[in-house]
Amino acid sequence: VSLVEAGRRLSAKGQVGAGAEGWTAAIDLALDEIGHQSLLALWPVTLVPKTRKWLADNVLDGTLSDVKAALRITPGKEARLTLGYDFRATDVRFIRTMPPIRDADGYATIEGQTYTMVVSRGSVTPPLGGVIDMTGSVFSVLDITRIPAQAEVILKTDSTLTAALSLLDEPPFQFLTKAGREVQIGEGRAVLDATLRFPLVPKLQAGDVSFSVQGRITDFSSNRLVAGKVVAAPDLSLSAEPRGLRVSGPGRIGVVPFDVTFTQPFGKGADPARIEGTVALSQATVSEFGLGLPEAIVSGEGQGMARPADTGV
Repeated sequence: VSLVEAGRRLSAKGQVGAGAEGWTAAIDLALDEIGHQSLLALWPVTLVPKTRKWLADNVLDGTLSDVKAALRITPGKEARLTLGYDFRATDVRFIRTMPPIRDADGYATIEGQTYTMVVSRGSVTPPLGGVIDMTGSVFSVLDITRIPAQAEVILKTDSTLTAALSLLDEPPFQFLTKAGREVQIGEGRAVLDATLRFPLVPKLQAGDVSFSVQGRITDFSSNRLVAGKVVAAPDLSLSAEPRGLRVSGPGRIGVVPFDVTFTQPFGKGADPARIEGTVALSQATVSEFGLGLPEAIVSGEGQGMARPADTGV
C-alpha cells in the first residue's frame, strides 16, 4: 500500500490472516515525515497502548521523519512493535518535574520493550544561568511495559556553572536548597557527564533517583566563598552523587596559591561544607590576609595545611 497526502508518503507491506486461534499480522510501515501529534492521532489507542502512551507523555511536540515501524501480532500474545524515527525541532522530556529539552534534533528507537532516544542537538534552560547545551545526551527505558518502568538518562551538558547547579537544584533534587546553599556560588564554565536512574512514577522523590556526575569547571572565579577575597581557578574537577558535591584543584585566593578540595554534603542534617588541602606560605600570604607581621620576619616560601573546617559560605 502506498498513500500520498499533503506531500507526505506512507508505504506499507505485509500479511494479515485470521485463523481458529485469532488474528495474525506481520506488517512493515514507512513514513517520510509526520508531526508527532498526527502520528498519535493515527495510532489506535488499543494497539500497543503502553508504547503509545509513552510517546504521548514524553515527546511533547515536533516533526518526526524517516519513520519505520514493524508490527507483529500473534494469537495469545501481546502485539510487538518495533519503531524508529528521526526527530527535529522537537521538545522532549527526561524527568517530568525538570525543564524539557527544547528544539531538539536526534533519533529514537523502540526495539521490543526497550526505548532509546539520542539527542544530537538541543538545549535546556533552567531558572538561572542561561542555556545548557545537551548535545549527545541519551534517554533510555529498558522495559517500557514494566510498571513502573525504570529509566536511565546520560546527560552531556555544556553551560555556565550557575546553569549546571541550577538544573541540579530543580525538583525532585533541590540539593543545594536543602543544604542551605545558593546556586550562584561563582562564575565559570561547566562541562559535565551525568548518569541518572529512576522509576517513571507520577510523583518522583529525590530518594528515588540514583545519580553520578563527573566533570570539569574552567575559568572559575568567586567572591562568595571567602569573605572579602576573590577565589579563582583555571581548571577544577567536579563530582557529585546523592551523598554530596566535591570540587577540587589548584587556584588562588587573592594572590595566594592553593590546592584544595571543597565538599558539600547533601541531605537533611548534613555536615557543613568543608575545605581541606594546601596553601602557599610567603610574604604575599601575610600581606593578602593582613596577618600584621613585619616584612623582615617572613622570607622564602613554604606550604601550609588547610585543615577541614566549615567554610561559612
